[in-house]
Amino acid sequence: MGHMVACQCGWTLVSPLGSDDVLAHISLHVRTHHSGLKVSESELREKIHPI
Repeated sequence: MGHMVACQCGWTLVSPLGSDDVLAHISLHVRTHHSGLKVSESELREKIHPI
């Protein structure tokens, strides 16, 4: 089953590899593009949806 996440800045990721893959990518995106934003892993997981 695929999963997706969309950032408020417009960045979106769809992955067929599952939620852990999406979490890795959204974590990297937040660190590199929103470095001042403090978001926990559980908050990021809440934004990941199955498709």
